[in-house]
Formats: sequence, structure tokens, C-alpha cells
Amino acid sequence: MKTNINVKEFAYALANSGDDDQAELINVFAYELKVVCRDSGLTGFQICAISRLLDSNGIDFINSLHEFIKLREDNKPKIEKPKQR
Repeated sequence: MKTNINVKEFAYALANSGDDDQAELINVFAYELKVVCRDSGLTGFQICAISRLLDSNGIDFINSLHEFIKLREDNKPKIEKPKQR
């Protein structure tokens, strides 16, 4: 589906917005992608298609975001299972 969104203007506005808006865009995009793909395995195909079209800027951003997410996950306290008697 072709949209009437000026991607460059939208990206500029988003880059100059706050953390909350930037994170919300990523969260909503990820959710809507699952809805559009009907979460039937097509989401993976679409992510693959997107990844083939990323330039070095997109790749650097996604890689950096992944690294920070991994650090956040690694620093979460581990919940230990109670020992059985």
C-alpha cells in the first residue's frame, strides 16, 4: 500500500521529538506489522524484506538499539526458582 506520508519530513520530525514518542513509534510499528501480517509467520518475511533495503544508517541504528536492549535484558535481576525440599 502506497502512503501519502513524506518519509523525510516524518523522520526529521521524529528525530527531533522526545524519547517517549520515538519509542512509541517503534512499539506501534512493531504491533501493526504483526496485525497486518496476521502474525502467521509473514512478519519474519517482512522483516527480512526490510533488512535487505536498509542502508548503513538504518543498520547502525538497529544494531545500536539491539545492543542497548541486550544490555538492559542482561542487567535485569534473575528470578530464582524456589528450591524444592
